[in-house]
Amino acid sequence: VQGEGTVVVIKKNRIYDGKEGGVVIGDKASAILEDNDIHSNSHEGVLVRDEGSEAVVRKNHIYDGKEGGVVIGDKATATLEDNDIHSNAYAGVHVEGEGSEVVMRKNRIYDGKQGGVDIMSKAKATLEDNEIHSNAYAGVLVRDEGSEAGIRKNHIHDGKQGGVIICENATATLDDNTIQSNDLYGVGILKMSCATLTNNHITGNGHCTIQ
Repeated sequence: VQGEGTVVVIKKNRIYDGKEGGVVIGDKASAILEDNDIHSNSHEGVLVRDEGSEAVVRKNHIYDGKEGGVVIGDKATATLEDNDIHSNAYAGVHVEGEGSEVVMRKNRIYDGKQGGVDIMSKAKATLEDNEIHSNAYAGVLVRDEGSEAGIRKNHIHDGKQGGVIICENATATLDDNTIQSNDLYGVGILKMSCATLTNNHITGNGHCTIQ
């Protein structure tokens, strides 16, 4: 889906076994993806790229990709709501680059072979009321100077590493989350990063509550 002024609604399709990405939105295009089954593609399940491109991704099942589940980059923006994103080879959701931004609400992100949600290289993210669990790396990773995340009312649990990791001069605000039963720390604030934590329930993590 490409080109300024292009607006596409993709609804109730099965998109699978592609030799590249499942759905690619770029070059200032806009798309609404709703109630699709997107799986087993060779690259990203959904890729939103380029400044001015935007996507609403709602009630989709995105899984078993050979790379990431949903990737937002190159100053694109996306809203993700009520999706099941799981069992992808890379992060369930990956947001990268200055000007790239995602809002995530009520998604379930689990069983990833790497992280749950990665925010890096000056990207911004808002996560509200998501369940993120059982991923091989951090449930949420906020990395690099200029990267910012607002993390509120999420349940982040049973990860093979940390629940939330903020590192490399990144910043994050955590409010009213439940972060529990991760193999390493509940929240890691590392390498000159800054975080504000309010009213979180952090318990039962392997090494320590906060590092």
